[in-house]
Amino acid sequence: KPSYIPLSLSTMQVARKKLRMAIELTQTENNIRNLLVSCCDHIKKTESKEIILRWTGGWVRDKLLGLPSSDLDVTIDKLTGYEFATRLENYARIHEPRALSKGAENIHLIAKNPDKSKHLETAIMRLYNNDLDFVNLRSEEYTCDSRIPVMKFGTPKEDAERRDATLNALFYNLQTQAVEDYTGKGLKDLSDGILRTPLDPIETFLDDPLRVLRLIRFAARFDMVIASETEEAMKDDRIKDAMRLKISRERIGAELKKIFNSAKPQKALMYIYNNGLYESIFSLCDKGPLAGLQVDLARDVQRALEVLEVAPSPLDLSKFWLAVSLVPYSGHKVLTGKNQDRSMSAAEYVVREGIKFAGSDASFIAAVSENIDETIACQSKIDCTENTIDTRVRLGNLVRALGSDWLTIICAQAVMNHEVKWETMINKIRELGLENCYEMKPLLTGKDLMSILNEKPGPWLAGKLQEVIDIQLGYPDISKDALADKIKSLK
Repeated sequence: KPSYIPLSLSTMQVARKKLRMAIELTQTENNIRNLLVSCCDHIKKTESKEIILRWTGGWVRDKLLGLPSSDLDVTIDKLTGYEFATRLENYARIHEPRALSKGAENIHLIAKNPDKSKHLETAIMRLYNNDLDFVNLRSEEYTCDSRIPVMKFGTPKEDAERRDATLNALFYNLQTQAVEDYTGKGLKDLSDGILRTPLDPIETFLDDPLRVLRLIRFAARFDMVIASETEEAMKDDRIKDAMRLKISRERIGAELKKIFNSAKPQKALMYIYNNGLYESIFSLCDKGPLAGLQVDLARDVQRALEVLEVAPSPLDLSKFWLAVSLVPYSGHKVLTGKNQDRSMSAAEYVVREGIKFAGSDASFIAAVSENIDETIACQSKIDCTENTIDTRVRLGNLVRALGSDWLTIICAQAVMNHEVKWETMINKIRELGLENCYEMKPLLTGKDLMSILNEKPGPWLAGKLQEVIDIQLGYPDISKDALADKIKSLK
């Protein structure tokens, strides 16, 4: 499903003040609702089953806030999600074939996985080019000798109470078109900007520890406050252990991605820090815990906000906040590889294994930490030299090493190490016109160099190609012929 749209804080404050008490459907939503209700009428007529459907969770919350949402989750009271979806597909093929995707499988089943807190199978179906999740209303019972609940059909109230937050436990009844608040707190909490669990927070978090991070994400996205009793439960060591052992790192990474794209990621980082959750979330997995790790996200976040206050554009804020979150691992290394004979920065290892981000994100973090000494060396050259050519070559090669994210990386390095004079660096790079030099191609190829120097291929070639780049950086207007002459003179 599409991820949510990051919102400004002023937008969220206005949205809560104008909280709607009724939901207005878009044309597509109305088409989907009509088809679902018609299918229920057909089931009642042919099977004598009266089915009540509800849209739940994030969609209801966002619609009440007046925000767009495509996160359509459907609960069914007397059939499983798959049982209803198969009936709906058969009904739509006859009565509304345009709702279905042509030439594609319309229903996908996601199996339950209790060991990873996925207790219920979900049927995903595409209607009118929108993905819908279908699942039955549920309640849970735990036996004395098992942490895995026994699932059974539940009432709307029971289903609402097992959700992560009261404001995410609101239902929209498709038959009556009314908003239902079975916890009795969801609408008020949404209006007040309070995040609290419907049931005892310890029970809620032990059922699915990822809910801790979900609530923190909602606080960051909507600029809300986590209720004190809910936040206090986050400090419980049982919750921290469950986050490390019970939740897949991919699920944690998915929540963090949304946090770093939210309106206020610094708020999320402070909740993580204040509640002692850092190493449970930004985990070194089999490499941790790390001796000597000092976590002071309060300091790091404050420094990041100071940088952002005057930082130039364009800055990749998602990557910037990822780097800020990993400052505590700065300077630490871990051994990796089959024989544990390869050194990797601890921050890069967390990105690759602890939160399972993409390889490009890991490369970004590696570039932040591995090039910080060169960044500091370059700024020393700016301070000490009047030779513009030497400065161009040194700075240009730094930008090329950092790549297209050079601006974000230098700002992140300034959070990591206060010796980095990021404003001086960025201003000089722009003054010398080196912003895009990472895209620069050598005017002379390896084949050209072998011809000019009358040499055969060999290890020497890499060094000569770097000389070509250095000359182009130092003399940006040099022609290919002049460059060839200069290379000959340096032989």
